[in-house]
Amino acid sequence: LKSGGYTIDFTPVYKQAKAPLVADLAAGKHIVAFLSQHCTHCRAAAYKMHLMKKNNPSLPFFLIIAGESNLDDFWQATGAQNIPYTRLDKDNFLRYTSGIFPMIIWVNNGKVEAKSEHANLNQQVIEEWIKK
Repeated sequence: LKSGGYTIDFTPVYKQAKAPLVADLAAGKHIVAFLSQHCTHCRAAAYKMHLMKKNNPSLPFFLIIAGESNLDDFWQATGAQNIPYTRLDKDNFLRYTSGIFPMIIWVNNGKVEAKSEHANLNQQVIEEWIKK
């Protein structure tokens, strides 16, 4: 877990989203993952988040998936349909990620408190962070 501590502006996500946003990402705590559907590490992250969400449906995961192509293959590989998501155009996606993804950020009331790698996502650590 790498500490962050900067405010993130989700305005481009709200403006460019290709699916309805079911969460106000600037309010409350969220684990937000910026994913490219064809990236193996992104798929691994989505699968891991799917399993955690299955174990604890209250986990506040949110996926922001790049591009506009069909997601059937992504859903089949990851099972992550149980996680709220939206689509984001390539340019805005790359502005957020600087081309490095998956980008997984821990957001508390619009402020990024931490970033994590998909390999070290830990359900217990996430649940403890939510309780704080």
